Order: sequence, then structure tokens, then C-alpha cells
Amino acid sequence: MDPKMRKELWPFLLRIFPWSSTYEHRESIRNDLFIRYQRMKRNRIKKISKAKEAGEKFYANVESSILKV
Repeated sequence: MDPKMRKELWPFLLRIFPWSSTYEHRESIRNDLFIRYQRMKRNRIKKISKAKEAGEKFYANVESSILKV
């Protein structure tokens, strides 16, 4: 496989694009997947932030308990 063609060919081989798709249809699929990826990435960042906040609160409570003793 010509290295220059890989970017275009792999989505067909992975069945992301139908073989009979037009350029416009492929662009539409590509855009939809990009939006979906951005949404998943944003949700993951929110979950990480919430977990970090929960961890910080936990350690603050532990520290507070230790200082009270």
C-alpha cells in the first residue's frame, strides 16, 4: 500500500466508509465522528475533574481529622 494512500484507504478497510460512498458522504461521516469524539473527550475530562475534586475533598477531610486529634 502506498503510504500516501493509507489515510484515505484505512476507513474503507475498517468499514467506516461504505465502498460506494461519495466524497460528500465521507466528509459527513468524518465530521460526525469528529463531533462524537469531541463530545466523548469533553465528558471524560469532566469525569476526571470530578474524581480529582472528590479525592481532594477526601484528603482534606483526613487532614482535618488528623489535626483535630
